[in-house]
Amino acid sequence: MFAPRAPILAPSSLPVFHSRFVPAPPRPTNQAIAQASIGGAVFSALPDFLLSAVCLYTWLHPMTFDPQLVKRLTVLTLLEFVIVHSAPFTGLVALSELKTILKTAALVGLGAFYMLFAWGFSVGFDSNWPAIAFFALMLNRLLPVLLGAVPSSAQKTFMATCWGLGVVAYLGTIFAAALLPIPALGITADVIAAQHFTSGGMWPEQPYRALFMGTVYFALVGTWEIVGMAAIVRRSTRHARAPH
Repeated sequence: MFAPRAPILAPSSLPVFHSRFVPAPPRPTNQAIAQASIGGAVFSALPDFLLSAVCLYTWLHPMTFDPQLVKRLTVLTLLEFVIVHSAPFTGLVALSELKTILKTAALVGLGAFYMLFAWGFSVGFDSNWPAIAFFALMLNRLLPVLLGAVPSSAQKTFMATCWGLGVVAYLGTIFAAALLPIPALGITADVIAAQHFTSGGMWPEQPYRALFMGTVYFALVGTWEIVGMAAIVRRSTRHARAPH
């Protein structure tokens, strides 16, 4: 008589035996998610801080890099109004549950619509720069979403607060630049003449006000992307830890 053979384990039963000895991969902790979110927010805020620094440096030394940089940055501050206006619509589409193809088509459609405003600036200032700046600013505003700078559960809240602060910061800095006695610093009459503005108004006639506005506005937006996101992530983390 032969001894009974040991039963052969079915493949479906192997994970049960295996899981007793090899632990499952650990899930990301709330702290790890928060650290990754802060890192993404810092990266997405870098373009805003860079724009703020460029506005400030050009205000002090306008002819260092490009003789037309004062004009370009003046147009940039005006175009930001279009970006602020479009932010809630592009943000809602980017965070929606639409399929990738539909989401891309919707964003392209919105971009094409708002491109009409950028084209108007291009005609008014007789330059292709506004169209190029529009795409750069639009990409900059979508970076927090494209980079996944915050956990998905807090993305809509983050986008809403960014849009709200963007409106307040833009209008506040516009009024401050228009009403306060802003120093010209390096923006002399010769520098203004070298810009060859084709339209009149406060910004073309006193572009140092636009540079002041850009310096303060982009610094505020970049700071909020980091500070505001950190506050929202902390709140989401506390909510996740709270007993339900």
